[in-house]
Parts: sequence; structure tokens; C-alpha cells
Amino acid sequence: FKAFLRSPACPLRRGEGAAKLSLEVIGERPLRVTVAAYSKGEWNAEPNPFQATIELTSGQGWATVEIPIQSFKRTDPATQREETMPSFAGVRQFHLTVESADKTRRLPAIGLIKWLP
Repeated sequence: FKAFLRSPACPLRRGEGAAKLSLEVIGERPLRVTVAAYSKGEWNAEPNPFQATIELTSGQGWATVEIPIQSFKRTDPATQREETMPSFAGVRQFHLTVESADKTRRLPAIGLIKWLP
């Protein structure tokens, strides 16, 4: 399952106070949620986005996943050093991927998405 969010309008996301991204997800465990944050482009985004991946291994039903901004990392191609995303404010689009272990083809789903202080 993939979702693309272009220029999300949440006022908190653009402010300095946004410290976490909160997602509601459902799917058979184990469940992997990957969020890529792109600061350039609209549909043709840059090749090296900041990314965060969360694994849910237990529980069932809906789960709320909170991803701190410090979890969004990438490797700088010039220096080969790991960088942490400084702010959500400059992100122009988010790509969300949810991968489920369910073999019966019941697709995972995303619920409420919001930014938290």
C-alpha cells in the first residue's frame, strides 16, 4: 500500500513546533511503515529523501505510530555522512508505504495523519 501526500496543509507541520508525525495504520503483523520526506519536486522527487521506518510486530487492529523527526535520516551523497531532517516545514511531499505480512491479500490501510508538538 502506498500513499502520496503533496504539500500537506497542516499548520503545525510548517511551524517550528512539529516534533513528530503520527499515523494510524491497520494491517496484519508484522507491519512495516516507511515514510519518505521530499523537499524538492512534485511528482519527480529527489533520489535521496529523508526516511523513517517503523516495524510493528505485535498487537492487532488499528495502531497509532508516532515517528519523531529525529528518525528521518539519509546519507549525504557528497560526504557519506548521515543527516537528520531538521524540520518538517520544508517538506513538499511525503510518500507512505505500508507493508503487511498478510498472505490473504487483505491490504493494510492508513487512517488519521497528523503532526504533533
